[in-house]
Amino acid sequence: SFFDQNCGRTKFLKNILLTKGMIGVSHTRVPTESRPGHVALIAGVYEDPSSIFKGWKENPVDFDSVFNRSHKTYAWGSPDIVPMFSKGASLDRVIADTYKSDEEVFSVSAHTYLLDKWVFDKVKKFLADNQIVKSLKKENRVIFFLHLLGMDTSGHVHKPQSQRFSENLKYVDRGIEEIVKLFEEKFDDDGTTFIFTSDHGMTNRGSHGAGQQHETETPFLAWGAGINYWKPASDDFVTRHFVNIDGLEIPRYDLQQADAAPLMATLLGIPVPTNSYGKLPYMYPNVTKIYLANAFANNAYQLYEMYSKLHAQSQRRTFHFSFNLRESKIENEISFLDEQIRLSFTLKDYDDIIVQSNKMITTIYEGIDFYLNFYKNELLVALTLSMLGWIVLLYQFLVTSKITFRVNQKLFAASCGVMIVIIVFNLLQHAPPIVIGYFVLPVFMWMLVIANNEEKSRLKFKKSKTQILLTILWVATA
Repeated sequence: SFFDQNCGRTKFLKNILLTKGMIGVSHTRVPTESRPGHVALIAGVYEDPSSIFKGWKENPVDFDSVFNRSHKTYAWGSPDIVPMFSKGASLDRVIADTYKSDEEVFSVSAHTYLLDKWVFDKVKKFLADNQIVKSLKKENRVIFFLHLLGMDTSGHVHKPQSQRFSENLKYVDRGIEEIVKLFEEKFDDDGTTFIFTSDHGMTNRGSHGAGQQHETETPFLAWGAGINYWKPASDDFVTRHFVNIDGLEIPRYDLQQADAAPLMATLLGIPVPTNSYGKLPYMYPNVTKIYLANAFANNAYQLYEMYSKLHAQSQRRTFHFSFNLRESKIENEISFLDEQIRLSFTLKDYDDIIVQSNKMITTIYEGIDFYLNFYKNELLVALTLSMLGWIVLLYQFLVTSKITFRVNQKLFAASCGVMIVIIVFNLLQHAPPIVIGYFVLPVFMWMLVIANNEEKSRLKFKKSKTQILLTILWVATA
């Protein structure tokens, strides 16, 4: 929607892009929902999928954010999104103002732009107070967060190809223009950075949550203090992606959604949020080489702390024969790059610090993924065996209309022996309890399969083979 019609529906943002902005596409991860998207943008954390059972309103794991790291954050918007960043933040660090949840009307007659109007009006009223503006001029590391829900609501209700959606898009563009001019007037345009992006995309049907391109790609436009201005395509060798606007080939600097958090931290001069998985998109900041090198190195060492925690947990294992070669290779490479960065700091070779920090982050990502997927293959095997056992058990039930839990002594003893070995081994490996449960499950499942197979031989078929086949087909298609 942003790039459509030569950016004709977002004339102010188009002018910003052409005259002083940096544009990119922010690639999101599934689930492409509002809460996970905002957590990724502001905290650099990709949401735990188990949050879906809490309606995306509460994260099962506490997280840090740029809001919490700022001197002060003022936020306006939806009651579903804005308050979650004040929970757990330092006292009075995040000041939130939200409209009532019943104002989010999902009906065909709804004027969805009113949600955005509420936000714009609140910001204008806030900045109309000269005492507040005077005090803010003395502060730095201040964030203003405008959560504009109207586009999302309009997409759901009216669909992205509708006239109502276009009107809402134009309204948002005009509203942003008014707010930007107000900031420039109140703060003399001395040190404000503006970032315009979205939490997720949307299909033409007005849905989101999955991994289609429409849902996982969002615009990312930055301008103002500390932001570079794009160079002509012929002078740019960093990116292979370009956007054609008014006949100009404008470089497109793409990033992962979580990368927004370290970018904001770098621009504010604050630490990267503790739990952030993002990597500083070094094309965006317009800062000195020394500052960029320090920011990149800090980002690398922040991620290294995450890796170190996982590595320390791994070292608690009693037996180290599993995947040991790859683990050692990653650890040695990170140690080598750490030495190179420290040496480059001694030599004040800031270009090399950026290069080595980039390599270190890439290797750390490999290490983190290695530990997070440590039991992946074993779990796939265990779950496959469990599901196959369940299917066989259902088949036996269809054949005999009876399931027995009576297991003969030899089979029970053998099964218990195998389960005890699995449990003891994994306890020595300090495997999570849920992982041990998944490893034990197929043994229990197939113990029942064998027991029912012995029982089946003593019973007659209760259903015809045709009935069984039709039932299996019905279950499979369902």
